[in-house]
Amino acid sequence: MRYICYEWQGRPKDAHDAARRDRAAPVPPLLIQEWQHKPGQLRAGAHEDVGSALAWLRVRVAHHLPTLLPGHREAHPGWDAQARYAHHVLTCSGAYLWGRYSRDLSLIELAVITDPYRGPVYRLL
Repeated sequence: MRYICYEWQGRPKDAHDAARRDRAAPVPPLLIQEWQHKPGQLRAGAHEDVGSALAWLRVRVAHHLPTLLPGHREAHPGWDAQARYAHHVLTCSGAYLWGRYSRDLSLIELAVITDPYRGPVYRLL
């Protein structure tokens, strides 16, 4: 099992449904299992174990927390609770997604998806 990490930050209007459906568009997809078909620039790395993937996620969330809109940072659960939940969903359903808006109103999306993905089909955002 591998854990593939993805990261995107951009203007919400660039991530409209048509772009999300287009496999060539460098924006997050509508469906979880479509991440693997998106351009490589969204791929931030691959890890052989869930602990390494969660370490990557922790670093990226910590990087983005100071940039979040007022109220979003305060509403963010502590890392321990988030890590327990992320570990659970990655071992049970195959995907953990984190998305927030920054103060400049850009959308930040982080994803860790198992390879192969074995979870249900979910529409994102």
